[in-house]
Amino acid sequence: MMDDMSNVYLTVYILFWLIVFIIYQKRRRYFGTASVIILSYLIYAICSYIMYNDEYLGIGRERLHLFPFVYLGAMLLVAIAPAMKFKEETISIRPPNLLILDVFSYIFIFCSIIRIPDIIDNIQQGIVLLLMDPSGGESLYYATHDKIIANVGGGISNIFAIIYNLFIDVAILFYFYYLTLSKRKRVIIVGYTILIICSLLDPLSQGLRTGVLMKTFNIIIAFFLMKPLLGSKVKQIVKVVGTVVFSFVIILFISLTISRFGDRNIGTQGSMLSYIGQANINFNTSILDAGGTREANRTCNLFKQMLGYSDIPRNVVETRVRYSNLKIDDSVFSTFVGDFVLDFGPVVAPIIFILFSLFIRNKTKATKSGVIQFHQVILIYFSMIICMQGGMYLFDYSYGNNLVILAFVFIYFVFKFDRIYSIK
Repeated sequence: MMDDMSNVYLTVYILFWLIVFIIYQKRRRYFGTASVIILSYLIYAICSYIMYNDEYLGIGRERLHLFPFVYLGAMLLVAIAPAMKFKEETISIRPPNLLILDVFSYIFIFCSIIRIPDIIDNIQQGIVLLLMDPSGGESLYYATHDKIIANVGGGISNIFAIIYNLFIDVAILFYFYYLTLSKRKRVIIVGYTILIICSLLDPLSQGLRTGVLMKTFNIIIAFFLMKPLLGSKVKQIVKVVGTVVFSFVIILFISLTISRFGDRNIGTQGSMLSYIGQANINFNTSILDAGGTREANRTCNLFKQMLGYSDIPRNVVETRVRYSNLKIDDSVFSTFVGDFVLDFGPVVAPIIFILFSLFIRNKTKATKSGVIQFHQVILIYFSMIICMQGGMYLFDYSYGNNLVILAFVFIYFVFKFDRIYSIK
C-alpha cells in the first residue's frame, strides 16, 4: 500500500465523480452523452486508485496531494458543462441542406475508398501477425514507431490520406445522422460503415492502441448524441453490428496488449490499469509544478507555424527534446487538462477552458421550442469528443491534428452559412 493520505485523496476524487454522476442522473433522468463522459471519469478515477496501490505499478510513485485533484475536477467540470446542459433527448434537429451533406459524403467516401486496398492489406497482414505471433503486436508497434520517426517533418504526401484523416471524425457524426433519416442513401450508409470499421482496425494492424480507442470514443459519443432520433429497428441493428465489431476489436486490443506487455512484471492486467488510470496520477504529481511551460508548442503547434512563429519544434520528438527540462512530457498521459496546463500554465489554462465552455454553451442553445440547427450539433459533438478522449489521454488534436480542428470549423461554417442564406 502506498501513502495513506494519498489513498484518502484518491478516494475523495472517486467520490467526487460518483456524486456528480448521481446528482446529474437524478436531475436529468436520462442516460445520454454527458452521462457517458461523467461515468468514464469515474471509471478512470477508480482505475487510478487500483493502479496507485498495485504491487508493481505503485513502485516509486510520489505522494499525491488534494489540490491537484480539486483543480483537475473543476477544470473537467467546466469542460463538460455544455454537454451537461445539452438535452439531446428533448430536442429536434432542423434538417440541413441534404445536397451539401450528400456531396460531402460522396467526395469523402470516394477519396477514402481509394485508400481501402492499402488499408485492407495492412489490416490483413497486421491482424494475422497479431493473432498468430505472440510477439506480433510488439513488432508492429516498433515498426510503426520507426516509420513515424523516419517521417519526422515529412508530413503526409497522399491527398486522399489527408482528406480521410481530416474528416473521418466529423464523418462519424454524419453517419449516425444519416441513420436517423427516413429516406437513406444505401451507398452512403454502406460506404461510411466500411470506413468506420476500417478506422477501428487500421490502428490495431499497426500495433497502436490509442488510435482505435479515440475512434471508439467518437463513435460512442455520436451514437448517444443521435440515439433519441434513431428508429427502434435501426437502433437494434446498430447495437447488433456494434456488438460484433467491438467484440472483435476488443479481442485484437487485448491480443496487442498481451503481445506488448504480457512478459513484463506489470503483466497484461497491469498494463491496462496503467493505460486507463495513469492520467489522473500523472496530473496530480507533475503537471502543476512541471518546472515551466511548453509555450503552446504541443496543443497549438501547427497553428503557431501558420501564424509565422519561428523556431517552433516541428513534431513530438523535437518538442520533447526542447522541453526535456520539464518534469513530465507527452510520452505519458495526463488528461487534456494536463496538456493545456503544461502548454499555457496553471493560470492561463483555466481562462481558456472557461471561455471555450461559455462559447460552446452560447452557440449550442436550442430554441424555446427545442429546435437546434445542424451546425450547432457539429459544435457540441466536437466539444464532447474532446472531453471524452481527454479524460484518460491527452489533447488528441495537437501537432498536425490542428488541421482536424480547422476541418471541423470549415464544416461548421458551411452548414451555418447555408442556413443563413436559406433564411434570406
